[in-house]
Amino acid sequence: GLLTVRATKPSDQWMGSASFKLKIPPDCDLKLQTSNGRVSARDLVANVEARTSNGKVELKNIEGEIVAKTSNGTIDVQMCIGRLNLSTSNGKVSYGGVLLGTDNEIHTSNGKVYLQLQVESLTEVVTKTSNGSISCALPTQRIIDEDKKHFHAIVGDGSVQNSDTRISVRTSNGSIKIEPLTPLVEEEPTEDIHF
Repeated sequence: GLLTVRATKPSDQWMGSASFKLKIPPDCDLKLQTSNGRVSARDLVANVEARTSNGKVELKNIEGEIVAKTSNGTIDVQMCIGRLNLSTSNGKVSYGGVLLGTDNEIHTSNGKVYLQLQVESLTEVVTKTSNGSISCALPTQRIIDEDKKHFHAIVGDGSVQNSDTRISVRTSNGSIKIEPLTPLVEEEPTEDIHF
């Protein structure tokens, strides 16, 4: 039940590179890792863990737990449902989807965070920035704590009854923007994965 695909540098070479493009059944859990390069996956009902040291992470139309980490690169996660943990040292983080659970996290040391949440659900958001602004365009049910660098509130209009959802967003140098989720234009579905 486990498929491993790995590139190994020949011992007699100093440098080398490889890339993979996989088509898989949509219900396979994935663990994707590369040192230098982009990682992308789409159209899955599965848990996805994507890691790269230098490169962008792109995930789209995934239902399941998402872990995305890069040291130097942006993270773009769209049309996803589930728990998430997104982290980059240097780069922008964009997320648009439906959260599940209370342990969702987004962190970047140097970059903006753009967050789109389902307006119908109630979500507790805890945001903090050291250098940057925080703005929220969702209806606010209750402000728990707020100042220039910190915003903690329950947002959404509550028209859809859902279980408790919570997200923590932190950036050291960058702004945080929270807006209502807007559907993206659907492309022809595929099951391609690049890393």
